[in-house]
Amino acid sequence: MSTLTTTTIPRISRAALRPQPFHHVRRSIAASTAAREVTIEESNEPNWTTFETRSISRQNFQDLLQNRIPDVRVRRFLSADECQSLVKIIKTHEIVSFPSAHRNNKLIRQQDKFTSYQGSYNEDVYPPIGSVGITQFDHANDKEGYFSKVKEARLLQERFRKEANIDVLSRVKDVLQRATGLPVRIAREDDREYFAGLIRLINKSALLHADYGPYDGPQWEIGRIAAQVTWNILLKQVDGGESVVYDRPWEGPSDNAQFKDPPPGYGYSHSAVEGRASKTMKYDEGDLHFFNSRNFHEVKALPSTAAESRYTMSSFVGLLPNFWPSQPGLILWS
Repeated sequence: MSTLTTTTIPRISRAALRPQPFHHVRRSIAASTAAREVTIEESNEPNWTTFETRSISRQNFQDLLQNRIPDVRVRRFLSADECQSLVKIIKTHEIVSFPSAHRNNKLIRQQDKFTSYQGSYNEDVYPPIGSVGITQFDHANDKEGYFSKVKEARLLQERFRKEANIDVLSRVKDVLQRATGLPVRIAREDDREYFAGLIRLINKSALLHADYGPYDGPQWEIGRIAAQVTWNILLKQVDGGESVVYDRPWEGPSDNAQFKDPPPGYGYSHSAVEGRASKTMKYDEGDLHFFNSRNFHEVKALPSTAAESRYTMSSFVGLLPNFWPSQPGLILWS
């Protein structure tokens, strides 16, 4: 049996926050005169101690990083008018065409209501997922290619600032800094910043998958994080399209070998989450929602009669133990 001890944000031991396999854990909480400590022991019991959605605070964000709670939400992070303004800009922004594997598929062209596409994964994926921006996952083996596209990927956010006076990413960083007391910045390699703030357009579903920097980019800065969450903002209310997160952390290569769909798929078999607790999250327009992205998660299908795609903006947030020599911090990327 192994144990892992961490302390409350922002006094987090760097040694205690090296990437660890979650397995299935049991937690006992012990009082300490210096700080509250959490001892994690391997067990078959669930990780989550509640199914309630929590408001953002230092303790709740730490609990989310340590997978003790399913999600955290900031109500009305963007107003209805702000969401409407952003969607209007997105609809006038260029999104590149379908991947070649689907471009000539008449049935797909008829079924999918958005007419342009940029893949969010290395494989040509179906159901199609439209996007504006770039992902590290898409360039896991091409670091130079990723950074060569960052400037162009930021053009839509520049339009948000100039045309609507809305800087979503700065607002998210400010919320995180105030809630946790930790420094927050965009992830970087040397002096080159990552892109953060991907726009996605989904009008079908997103398959079961998980995201975690040490597995997705072990040779990148994100490979040195100790925990990871994702934030999402629904920019236009839709029927369906709920997010489902499972109390089942991804274990990287071992799960890939056993459960990952063969190429060109990107999803995982639902046998990976069989018998595991889950939470279905129906987002409200404008809310800022966080969950632990190392847990397997998926997006349910929108009804076939849906008149609009599911517009979201998102990025990952990683806890970097050596943000500064003596202090951890948070980094953002897509």
